[in-house]
Amino acid sequence: MTNRTTTSLWTAVRARRPQRSMLAALVAALLVLGLLGSTASAAGRLAFAPDHGPVGTAVTAQASGLTPGAHLTLVWQTADASWQVGDGAFNGVRASTVERTLGDFVVSPHLTVTPTSGPVGTPIHIRFTGLGYRFYHLAWHLLYDGGNTGILTGLSTHGTAEATIPATGTVGPHTLQVIVGTHSIPYLNEQQAPIYIPQVPLVESAVFRVTSGPAVTRSAASQDLPRTPGSAASATGGSTPSLSLDYTSGTVGSPTVLRGHGFPPASKVTLTWSTVVGNRISGAGWQESTRPFATVTSGADGGFAYRFDTPDDLGGVHHIVATAGNARAAASYTIEPSAFEVSPRTVAPGGDLTVHLKGVGTARATW
Repeated sequence: MTNRTTTSLWTAVRARRPQRSMLAALVAALLVLGLLGSTASAAGRLAFAPDHGPVGTAVTAQASGLTPGAHLTLVWQTADASWQVGDGAFNGVRASTVERTLGDFVVSPHLTVTPTSGPVGTPIHIRFTGLGYRFYHLAWHLLYDGGNTGILTGLSTHGTAEATIPATGTVGPHTLQVIVGTHSIPYLNEQQAPIYIPQVPLVESAVFRVTSGPAVTRSAASQDLPRTPGSAASATGGSTPSLSLDYTSGTVGSPTVLRGHGFPPASKVTLTWSTVVGNRISGAGWQESTRPFATVTSGADGGFAYRFDTPDDLGGVHHIVATAGNARAAASYTIEPSAFEVSPRTVAPGGDLTVHLKGVGTARATW
């Protein structure tokens, strides 16, 4: 249908509107829009084989009905998503579309666990790809033997979530499931949701088999947590004092090295550590507090290296300041939360567990 014909039909609908009922006019208008949609879709068609699959799926895109010799661009649609948090408040999710899609292909979630067997205490590494950022596909609930273990989300990691949990239970098979959900509970009625995508399953599952043998124990659960490496410092330093850290974050007790450059040669350097004191209840708020941390001596080149274990302090950002006369430099270190101790290690069903957490709270000092 040409544009002229479309215009004529639309004009006819408008011209006859006073003599016809509102319903008849609406039906005529919808017919025109339907013809327009058919015309647009007939101009070209893009199909995928297969039309859905997990990350890494090999896909063939085939187009038909296009103008011969035309130059085309195949565009993939995704989103830049981020958590909107600040000052202790959660303000939802912000997501902006990166590109406009030319076809319909669905990235399906896919669950893998490694290893698939081992004695009690074996670390089970869970990798879940293809997570979404929209409602109902944002959060997936991880269940071990039907018990809710935590939430997986890939909002800020381009759809991939990874976690490690210890194997528990008696010898034999144990089920791991990830169930699509929202807020704090799984959601099993997505088929009737207005945003339902048939290619996205509601549940992905795997099996881990607990074998006989000595239990796998670890000295601290915090050893499994990732750490943030610091930026490399100049080996020659410079005239301006500066500090760098081998790791800029860690759990209580984890080691790192503070390196100084550009301080007066063979001089005494005083290190201080900052934290915050106070609360939200008294009305006085938080105040920053500093305390002596260590004293080191710079070398002939004005540099030093000081190894220390992460102090037992509030979670969050802390500031380390190095001073030698008029020379001064600062660096930031973040304490991450960790399960420092769980006791007892073995307990009967229904028994009590004591979990000792470190690195919690908030060190909200402003620098």
